Amino acid sequence: MARPISNDDEDPKTKDSGETSIPFWRDAVGTWNPMSSGIEAWASTCGKTTAALTSEWFDFLNRRCREEVALFLRLASCHSSDESWRAFAEFWQKAIDDYRQEFAELSRLGSEAMTASMTDRCGVLGEPTKGNSARAPVS
Repeated sequence: MARPISNDDEDPKTKDSGETSIPFWRDAVGTWNPMSSGIEAWASTCGKTTAALTSEWFDFLNRRCREEVALFLRLASCHSSDESWRAFAEFWQKAIDDYRQEFAELSRLGSEAMTASMTDRCGVLGEPTKGNSARAPVS
């Protein structure tokens, strides 16, 4: 059960200034600071990844919508059923290739982001890097 805050909890350093603080709160924030900075870096990486993936996906959808409009324009100019079938066949072959390339690109972006988020605080093999003191140095 949390204890009520009273004037007895004031920090002696701030007592004369009229400010009040809770000493145990200051200690708790200091204890969690390394973890919170790691979470902040990871969240930043995740945000950048989400933005990159979203941008790539919407750019792809824009390109595909243009291809669909072009298909209808091409179909409107066809003079025979053979031309129409050829237009459809080429459209679907290009669509399959475009989707394959797009999923490969999204996978690459996701993989790079995952690698970056895992190596922000640790090296590739889990060895400490700058700012990461979670592991003792290997002798």
